[in-house]
Amino acid sequence: MVLVFALGYAGIIFEESLAFNKSGVGLLMAVCLWVIRSIGAPSTDVAVQELSRSTAEVSEIVFFLLGAMTIVEIVDSHQGFKLVTDNISTRNPKTLLWVIGFVTFFLSSVLDNLTSTIVMVSLLRKLVPPSEYRKYDLYYYLSNYVCT
Repeated sequence: MVLVFALGYAGIIFEESLAFNKSGVGLLMAVCLWVIRSIGAPSTDVAVQELSRSTAEVSEIVFFLLGAMTIVEIVDSHQGFKLVTDNISTRNPKTLLWVIGFVTFFLSSVLDNLTSTIVMVSLLRKLVPPSEYRKYDLYYYLSNYVCT
């Protein structure tokens, strides 16, 4: 199982250079791990119980995310974020970081943390234009714009 996990993880890490799909590699790795686990289980009942419990946990997360993302898309389609983005007038990265932090703090008291994250990422995509501020490397952003 460790070897299958290591190979799958390496496939996910090097997905761009190997032209793999991360989701496909992850799903294939999960299926292979479950097959190996079910073969090594003392009885089929144990494997079926573990698989059904894990499937239930993953399904809860997926259904929650579907609902949260649906709410965010409905708010976005009815220009709900326009009220917030119109009132945030600063384009200074330091000030914008503090404003987004305060909005997130108060929003997280009303919404679930995962929903707050989805809302704030959608809000940030509207506030910050696709430029150097949307770098993949968070350390680069923090060291060059926030900490100076």
